[in-house]
Amino acid sequence: MGQVGGRVLSKEFGVMPGIAVRLEPDAKSAVTDTRGDFEMSGIGPGEVSVSLSGLPTGCKLPDPQPVRLLPGASVRIRFLVDCSGVPE
Repeated sequence: MGQVGGRVLSKEFGVMPGIAVRLEPDAKSAVTDTRGDFEMSGIGPGEVSVSLSGLPTGCKLPDPQPVRLLPGASVRIRFLVDCSGVPE
């Protein structure tokens, strides 16, 4: 089984804690920690898609990221979220 982890950042806020991260089609989910990091393990090999939800108002939801996971592999990805529409 493999592992998918990564970090969620924005230019405006830096690291983004508390963001929901979902992996499909396995229906696994995680929430970013105080460093904006997330990790999901026990994922079978193949193609998966990683997406975000629960962004602050004014932040643009990035497109899901496709990941090809090989048996026993660990993959790290990074989401850069555009929060330029957040009122100051």
